[in-house]
Amino acid sequence: ETGQGELSTTLEPIVLNGGAVWSALDGVVVYASRFTCVDYFHWTYEVVRYVFVGTAVAHVSEIKFMREASSAALAFIVAILCESLMHLGLTVETYFKAEGDRECIKSQCLRNIKYKILPYIAVIVSALAVEISFHLHHSTDNYTSGSRRLAEVDYGDDPYDKGTTDPYQWDYGDLPLTLLAIGYVFNQFLRVFVEWRATTVTAKLDIRRCWVPYNVEMMIHRYGEWVLLMIGEGILSLLIVETTPTLSHYIITTCGNVASSYAYSYLIEILSMSLIAFGVSYKVLLQNEYAAAQNAVKGYDGASRLLAAAPKVAPETAATLFSGGLTAVLVALEILTLTHGGFGKAWGNVYKSSGNGSAYNWPVILMTVFKIGLFGFTATLGLWTSEPSMLTFCGCGVVMLVAFSRVFIFKFTQKGHFLKSRSSSIHKWRVNLGSRRGAS
Repeated sequence: ETGQGELSTTLEPIVLNGGAVWSALDGVVVYASRFTCVDYFHWTYEVVRYVFVGTAVAHVSEIKFMREASSAALAFIVAILCESLMHLGLTVETYFKAEGDRECIKSQCLRNIKYKILPYIAVIVSALAVEISFHLHHSTDNYTSGSRRLAEVDYGDDPYDKGTTDPYQWDYGDLPLTLLAIGYVFNQFLRVFVEWRATTVTAKLDIRRCWVPYNVEMMIHRYGEWVLLMIGEGILSLLIVETTPTLSHYIITTCGNVASSYAYSYLIEILSMSLIAFGVSYKVLLQNEYAAAQNAVKGYDGASRLLAAAPKVAPETAATLFSGGLTAVLVALEILTLTHGGFGKAWGNVYKSSGNGSAYNWPVILMTVFKIGLFGFTATLGLWTSEPSMLTFCGCGVVMLVAFSRVFIFKFTQKGHFLKSRSSSIHKWRVNLGSRRGAS
């Protein structure tokens, strides 16, 4: 077994199916953050949507079981199509029936229908047509339909055979799921272009005429719940440093620019997928340790199965997934922090806040270089060792060092801004108090 082949067959369903599932869930969250429906019909409508999303998730399996003429792939595509049609119906109803700023609502809904929902539905229908053609072709095969093969026949190399040294190769049977993945990527690029055009070119006079704002607190809450579900609150809490943010932190969250909001929306997807990979890799490490302990106690007979062989993941593959997932999590969190207030503000932390632009803030610079080296060490950790205990200790040490560096940098960047803002607020309060006393 080769680690590369295992890794490719493991990540293939995430790449091909993850975009479609995320689009469904994100569509529900984005709509709920803009519009509110409080009646039994719409509540039931949302329950049915989640049934289709759950059906799609339930039919995600190994890529070799979702290729040509696969019932799992067909059910997955049909469920995604039904959910998208329900999303279209809800958006059309909002276009005609929603109460509020009618011009703004109609502009937002029409833009979503023309450039986001309908193109994606067209891609799903194309994928469904290809999948149905595979099924029809499979059912008309005179040899395979209604018969059994009693002897083994060599039909060539199986691209999913883990006994070969070649990794998984894309096959024509993967076309339906590949279309869904391409449609998701194209939909994201189209979404960025359309929203940028709506907020910069079309809305030169008044952005409120064509843009329905998000409920920022709800979006942060929903994305936060999603992230917590990926790996669990116990492990994720190690990656979060409790600080005392300044007033500008919340002002940026509420009134941030378009670039920061898009950076957040895409980085949260990368963070979610990275947390999945990291959590799965750690579970695999624990299972390998347990299997090794069982073999040492019971021997061959205690760890074997009579009907089928248990799936195995090579230690090298688990180590690569562990180091890569942890690196992606840390880098995504770091970029989320930098883009929160914009890269310009982050770059300004390199200089001291004393007014002298040539005075470098060396503690921040040295700690940033240290963090970059730490990320490089984490990315290559799987090349140095595949021992679960060593990987666990190194991963824990890296997380603690990253947390320490964030607190250290916060001390040399935010403390001065916090004291300055507090002193300015106290000064204004004293001035206002003096003016009131003078008036009295």
